[in-house]
Amino acid sequence: MKKHSLALALLLPLTLGTLSAQSTTDPTLDVTAAGYATYYNGTTPYTMPQGLTGIIVTGNEGTTLALTDQYQSGDYVPAGTPLLLKGAEGSYTLANPFSETTTVTVNEANGSFSGQGNYHGTWASNNDPKVTLSTGANNMKFDGQGNIEAYSGQTQKSIYTISAAAGYYLVNSTLTVKTAVSGKTVTLTIGDKTYTVSDDAQTISLGATNTFTLSGENTGVTLSDFTVTLAQVTPTSTVNVNKETGSFDNGTGNYHWQWTSTNEPQVKIEHSAYKNNMNYDSEGNIIVYSGNPVIGTFNLSAVKGGYTVTGFSFGAKNKQSGQSVTVTVNGTDYTMTDEAQTITGTNSFTVTGANTGAVLSNFTISVAKVPAAATGNLLKGTDVEATTTATGDNNFYKLSLDDETKSKVGFYWGEENGGAFQNGAHRAYLALSKSSSARIKGFALEGSVTGIAGITTTETANKAVYTLDGRRVSNGTQLPAGLYIVGGKKVIIK
Repeated sequence: MKKHSLALALLLPLTLGTLSAQSTTDPTLDVTAAGYATYYNGTTPYTMPQGLTGIIVTGNEGTTLALTDQYQSGDYVPAGTPLLLKGAEGSYTLANPFSETTTVTVNEANGSFSGQGNYHGTWASNNDPKVTLSTGANNMKFDGQGNIEAYSGQTQKSIYTISAAAGYYLVNSTLTVKTAVSGKTVTLTIGDKTYTVSDDAQTISLGATNTFTLSGENTGVTLSDFTVTLAQVTPTSTVNVNKETGSFDNGTGNYHWQWTSTNEPQVKIEHSAYKNNMNYDSEGNIIVYSGNPVIGTFNLSAVKGGYTVTGFSFGAKNKQSGQSVTVTVNGTDYTMTDEAQTITGTNSFTVTGANTGAVLSNFTISVAKVPAAATGNLLKGTDVEATTTATGDNNFYKLSLDDETKSKVGFYWGEENGGAFQNGAHRAYLALSKSSSARIKGFALEGSVTGIAGITTTETANKAVYTLDGRRVSNGTQLPAGLYIVGGKKVIIK
């Protein structure tokens, strides 16, 4: 057999969460952490689920989309995505695509409100990367203990938007919420999920969603332990926003609530409350309106998985001369005049004041391809000393010298019978299903670390080529990349 090289990376994508389907009753599962989708049936990964009718992504208002319509296996799946697994038991695993993340705490110690008075519309962090929490009216203050106290406002409905500095992607936000006034209840809505806020504190994850809504009595809620996790990404594409590059696909008549670009990577601009507050001017530029009530928040996002919006830029001016219109981006207010002024931001902006409109010219949206998760790597690792773990029934192998000669570096049982062992900080280990590693006590790495040499077994295996799940394959066939049993030896083909 032709000798193939082996590359062993000791750093793995971090597994953020595994959700198991316990029966064939089509359970609905919520993705609790952002990451890349790989479906596991038992312990063996497949490109697409085998023996299943499919993975279904549930959209707003109960609609369902097949995974292949919105996400391919291996695509980025935002946190908060509800998934409906149909078919056999299995696990849905997400691997963290980001090598580094930054967490910003939203409170008085780490940021401040802009403007005067007792209530405010925008909180901004003190340090980079900048994070802002904004709403269209002065509906926030500190509670005396350094936490944010947020209100539904006079209209009894207020939309709050989390934004990050350009070049940063919102990975996840979590907060603990309870009512500010005992005995009162307030409704908190994230996408199509609704929470009743009471005296009992509850911790909620927004995932990658950057907005939430408070509605009901204007008695306020306290937001504590409020953290925003960010990852830095590099823009790879720029999308122009005008009549020639996209179209309005929602709304009736002359006004609309969503614009979508035509070409890949597709992006969309939508009104957070689905109000028909957009149209074109005679030159094909987007016009945005504050609407009724006189506030409109517009969110920018990528249409398909695998991409994220990293920033935007436009020239903004009054549609009608002399009108009082304000565009707010990342906590900064821009008063519209008859001359266009360049404004940049991340993924949202708000329009307030007269419902006469602001014209957005030279409008561009920057888009980044979210980094791909590592594939084909069988190694696991821990940042701190911890007991080895893996999904399913596994044998565990420790990176060490062999017991017999003390001269061969390789992966060997760390405990009797391949049991779990205490793995050192920043060290790699190998976990293989017992069905695929029966009788294998370990195997040695070649001195050049370009391939896997002989293995140590409790009995001689047949000299043939098998996959890890026991299928015999022809040894005269050019095998795809993977891990095989070849004549009783475990070999990784790259």
